[in-house]
Amino acid sequence: GATQKFADIANGQSGGGAWCSSPAAVVSNCVFTYNSANFDGGGVSSGTLFNCVLSGNSAQEGGGAYAATLNKCTLSNNVASIGGGAILGSLSNCVLSGNSSSYGGGSSAASLVNCVLRGNSALEGGGARQGTLLNCTVIGNSALNTGGGTYGSVLTNCIVYFNSATTNAAGANYDTNNSSMT
Repeated sequence: GATQKFADIANGQSGGGAWCSSPAAVVSNCVFTYNSANFDGGGVSSGTLFNCVLSGNSAQEGGGAYAATLNKCTLSNNVASIGGGAILGSLSNCVLSGNSSSYGGGSSAASLVNCVLRGNSALEGGGARQGTLLNCTVIGNSALNTGGGTYGSVLTNCIVYFNSATTNAAGANYDTNNSSMT
């Protein structure tokens, strides 16, 4: 394992902490903290991560991770315009907490299995936005507009409680067309 701290990609690159050229690149037992990227993946862009911590990172999309596969990782206090914790990724057995963004505080357009989304915030989709969640716990997330827990997402066998939304009062899961909870 290693720790990457305070990296800053000033030339508009992606992957402030690590940029993986392939999803097959494996990173394990590492800490990515306080890194930033002008575009995608403040902590990491692409790759497959095991037992990593991504904390306090920032980017336009995917404050913690962009288009990565994460297993048993912790994503906390990351910030992005879209997907505070992660975007366009696949997460399994991860904890996403205290992340924030305009759209998808914990995650956006991601697939999550056996994850905990706790205390994330956004304008839409405090916990998750436009994602697929299976066997996840979505607790204590908030949205200024809609979908305190999730927005436009498909949830299967998930526990959703104590989420809040201010404007449209849809605290659990909100979308006018494509949301479902089973």
